[in-house]
Amino acid sequence: MAEIAELPDAPPWMQRLERWLRRHRLAVIVAIAAASVCFRAVYFVQLSRGPNLWQHRWQQSDMSFFDAWARQIATGDWLTDRALHPTHAWAKDIAERHFHDFPEEARELERLAAASPGGRSAAALLWDRWYGGKQFHQEPLYPYLLAVTYAWLAPDVRLVFLWQMVLGVLANVLICLLARRAFGDTVGTLAGAMAVLYAPLMYYELILLREAPMTFAELACVAAVSWALDGNRTARWVAAGAVIGATILLKSTTLLFLLGVTAVLCWQWRRAPAQLAAALGGLSLGTACLLAPAVARNLAVGCPALAFSSVGPIGFVIANAEDFSCGDGVANFAWRHVGEILQHADGRLWDTVVETLRTHPDAWSVLRQLWAKFLAVWHWYEISDNANFYYYSLHASVLGWAPLRFVAVAPLALVGLALSWRRFRLTWPLLLMLATALATCVVFGPMSRYRLAVVPMLLIFASAAAVRVVASVAARRWLAASTAAACTAALALWMARPLPPGVPLIRYIDYFMVYGYYYRPEAENYVAHGDYEGASGVIARSLGYEPEVVRSMGPSRPARDAYEAQLGTGYARLRLVYADYLTRAGRTEQALAERARAQELDWAVRANTEAGGS
Repeated sequence: MAEIAELPDAPPWMQRLERWLRRHRLAVIVAIAAASVCFRAVYFVQLSRGPNLWQHRWQQSDMSFFDAWARQIATGDWLTDRALHPTHAWAKDIAERHFHDFPEEARELERLAAASPGGRSAAALLWDRWYGGKQFHQEPLYPYLLAVTYAWLAPDVRLVFLWQMVLGVLANVLICLLARRAFGDTVGTLAGAMAVLYAPLMYYELILLREAPMTFAELACVAAVSWALDGNRTARWVAAGAVIGATILLKSTTLLFLLGVTAVLCWQWRRAPAQLAAALGGLSLGTACLLAPAVARNLAVGCPALAFSSVGPIGFVIANAEDFSCGDGVANFAWRHVGEILQHADGRLWDTVVETLRTHPDAWSVLRQLWAKFLAVWHWYEISDNANFYYYSLHASVLGWAPLRFVAVAPLALVGLALSWRRFRLTWPLLLMLATALATCVVFGPMSRYRLAVVPMLLIFASAAAVRVVASVAARRWLAASTAAACTAALALWMARPLPPGVPLIRYIDYFMVYGYYYRPEAENYVAHGDYEGASGVIARSLGYEPEVVRSMGPSRPARDAYEAQLGTGYARLRLVYADYLTRAGRTEQALAERARAQELDWAVRANTEAGGS
């Protein structure tokens, strides 16, 4: 590995700290790993007491589809030799609108659906065609890892969460090592500590999504390329290519990182053709070896060889058509043109891109939309997609014990990027992965789960900036320190701007989908056995997470907006269910109190409606 960079012009005590940390590198790594394990153990225990570990039971989620796909593979369909795509509610709506415009196609697909042995609906058959039939729905590595876990151990998502947490611990260690390579031991130690204390990294490790493995894999790509650069042997480049190839099978956009590495190497070694050929040959070989099984599967089932995901076209349409909009804390996907574009493009990515861009009146409309998405990336709010960070925080207080959030890291990181331009020789793999992650957010939307890929690199540059500012203060370089501090503060104020009116921290669906997939089935199971006491206990647990705004509502405090009215209506209905179970359990007095509370919430909602609330 390349020589660790000394802190520039640092005072003697910082140089001594740097040397001490260098002598105790193993202890630092062990401490970071141990702290990471402790936080995750508490997180797992806290979430195990509630519904969030079981969110894959929500059938409208990506988690549910990943679980179903993995179970299909684990039962023996290791080639996924069938059209396997979800048909969520939004997809059914689009199909119905399409059938209204093309009735003859609707009749034909209904005839095929009636003859289908699997009982597929006409809407499902339509989406199977748009998704490319037997093409992988998303990149295959994650569902196959789930399937191996299910087949070799047990079909229990908690086992998946265990190895996802292990990858999270290793990701924190990699953040420390990569920061240390580029900026020294002090920065590396601080970056590792910041990773431990950055709650959203830990949050995704207990969700059945590929974000946690992706975080580790992207860091592994950067580490593998850095390791190959330090040794510059063909075997190392083969290993780096293998890591990149595996990550492409997790998320295809990693191909951008591979192309970027190739371009930088071609520039750096333009006068050393033999060295360049060995590096590029090794990269190509390693990548090809890891992609080969997926290519072989595609050829075996009759799909295009390099078709690793079929959701790219739909993802591009809904995030780039003219009716997509985003801002602080919100992203409204575009649905109006989906059926028309997919029908015309017939799954071809380039045609989809062209048709999507044609929905805009001019090029400035496209640029404004991209700029809005870029700005939205830098807002503090974790935009929900499938799961909500703030709702999970209600069930896991440990997410509050890890206090770092995006708004505390990103401003420092941007300053760190500006201050570290001279270290491009050491930092370019980090910068390249950061650019790849940012491009994904700008193209496909600034959702929290997509932005997570940006965070590890930001943690490293934020740590570099923090150490540089401390060094400047210690050396009494007041102008440098005050300039960096002022820039950081200005960026933090900009990123910390409040949510717009009407944008809640936790959405209505985040509260009530949990009731649908977790509390209600459990309560109904008690009812089926005549145990109304048990059923009422389940509803009581659900009501324990009733938002404070609902608890404050009543005849003297009406709902203030449509969101509060929606919450009030939902919890009024839930309290009526609770009252019914209490009555059947013989607890009449408490049941009357619950009905009275439901009536109060109904009054609060009606007061909002009568006052002109929408």
